[in-house]
Amino acid sequence: MFEKILLPLDGSELAECVLPYGQEFASRLGSELILFHVCSPEHKNYNRMHSLYLETVAKTVIKNIKKSRPKGEVNVHAESLIGEPVDTIANYIRQNGINLMMMTSAGASGIKLWVLGSVADKAFRAVNIPTMLVRCVESSAGAKKKSINRLLVTLDGSKASNKALPVAGELAKQFKASITLFQMVERIGMKEGFEGVEVGGGDVYAKFGTLEEKKVKGHLLNAAKGLRNKNIPVTYKYSRGFDAAEQIIAMEKSTGADIVIMATRGASPVSRWMFGSTAEKVLRQGTVPLLLVRE
Repeated sequence: MFEKILLPLDGSELAECVLPYGQEFASRLGSELILFHVCSPEHKNYNRMHSLYLETVAKTVIKNIKKSRPKGEVNVHAESLIGEPVDTIANYIRQNGINLMMMTSAGASGIKLWVLGSVADKAFRAVNIPTMLVRCVESSAGAKKKSINRLLVTLDGSKASNKALPVAGELAKQFKASITLFQMVERIGMKEGFEGVEVGGGDVYAKFGTLEEKKVKGHLLNAAKGLRNKNIPVTYKYSRGFDAAEQIIAMEKSTGADIVIMATRGASPVSRWMFGSTAEKVLRQGTVPLLLVRE
């Protein structure tokens, strides 16, 4: 599934937070890892230095992968190109058949600032491949990742959000992990600080809420059935709320998820899983990597 994985690095320790995940995926999936740096034209004289840096990192990555994959083939190489970061990353992905991109959500060097809303955001929008964003702050830079045992897949009832299911299913099989499916049931009524629109009495609210809950439960049951047919351990959960991101973050903690997986163009009355809104809030306030699957 993920035969080629691209890891853009900017030379910072924060950006290297993604390396343990790249190593784990390469070890479990036998993927080719490409450590990638883009040197802006104004700093092209430093490109050789960046290439040496990537080669050094690549040697360490190969050594780490061989520890867990002593008899398997290890395919890791480094690539440093000159150009504008977003366009260069996007073009490389298209031209080289990259299946997955992994980046940290914050990385800073004296040459370039790679932050959510900047390179990571724009690169994700520019390509149509799954992108895994690892939340990393300075205080946790270099920290070891947790083992990947539990996947949390967020749905919103739309066909678009179901695009996350085959990706999650394949990862669960390869990592021997379990899956929790989650969907929020939109709470009908008033919340503190929220101006709702009165559409009827309490009986109307109750009836609408019950119908919505049944609809959500049916969607989750169907999704779970498809995964169970592939012998993947799966459970499902739903909760009532107003803010999808808040519910996802709470579910991430309660299930002990190691990765959250979501599609990014679901469009239901509940919410829109769009990068820059729900996904961004989950990434900023959550604690585990977020794997985004484009429709």
